[in-house]
Amino acid sequence: MSRKIFPHEKLMEDNNIVVSKLDADTASFISDFKQTMRGVNMLAQKTGEFKMKPETESKLRRLDKVICNGIFAYMEDEDDNNPPTPPTPPSNEPPAPTPPANNPTPPVNEPAPIVPPINEPPTPLVKKKQGFVMGMGFIDEE
Repeated sequence: MSRKIFPHEKLMEDNNIVVSKLDADTASFISDFKQTMRGVNMLAQKTGEFKMKPETESKLRRLDKVICNGIFAYMEDEDDNNPPTPPTPPSNEPPAPTPPANNPTPPVNEPAPIVPPINEPPTPLVKKKQGFVMGMGFIDEE
């Protein structure tokens, strides 16, 4: 016997919102929701299966929507009261170099290692066609 989690419950859980932080109307809707769910749970324990009437499910969905709207209003107010900190202006100092992960201590004024050049054979030159003209439709006209 299990029940689904309603959106307002997930929203409160994910954002660590407690009922006491919400406005009085939203808190009373949550109280109504919990009271209705208590009745559904009691019936489920009695019958052994979690089933609710369409009217009850409709009531819970309506309450859930109103509660979600109240939570969103609370979250918007929190954002307005706690504006994000402005970005700090860039400083004139260059950032400190971070050491590589495999070598935790950076080298101190050591010259870069000299890498010998790779001796690859030169690529052969491609000889251009004599009298090549690019025509309409990209046809090679000779």
